[in-house]
Amino acid sequence: MADEESSVKWQDLALQEYIALRAEILSFQSSDASFERNIIGVIGIIWGFLFLHQPRGIERLAWFIPVPFVAVNLVRRHRTREHLKQFSTYIRRIEDAFFSGSSLSGWEHFFHGPSGFNFGRRWTPTGWLMLAATLAIALYEVIR
Repeated sequence: MADEESSVKWQDLALQEYIALRAEILSFQSSDASFERNIIGVIGIIWGFLFLHQPRGIERLAWFIPVPFVAVNLVRRHRTREHLKQFSTYIRRIEDAFFSGSSLSGWEHFFHGPSGFNFGRRWTPTGWLMLAATLAIALYEVIR
């Protein structure tokens, strides 16, 4: 009887952790989207100012100001992805415990299965394209 009670308590705890981790994942995704939106806004404001007030001489280096913002975004994206990989590993362990002996597998197992997502890529093409475009515009404006 005591083993049955502790098993029920463990399952309740695991289910609560599963729900909390899912909520945290959604929070990370929302935070990332808003961070990227803010980065794009900051870059737009800087570029708008620079287009309106064409800098001369050494001041033309101001076109490189957005580059660190994009780089920080890439680093943040990478760190978030690594953090989510840790969540995924733990959630799969919870799913293993709940779905052992069942034909069901849980979202994480499906997501990472043969037809699912691959965490292998460390950087998304969008981030690299943003960095390349920012550098290209800065170089063009400084050189011209």
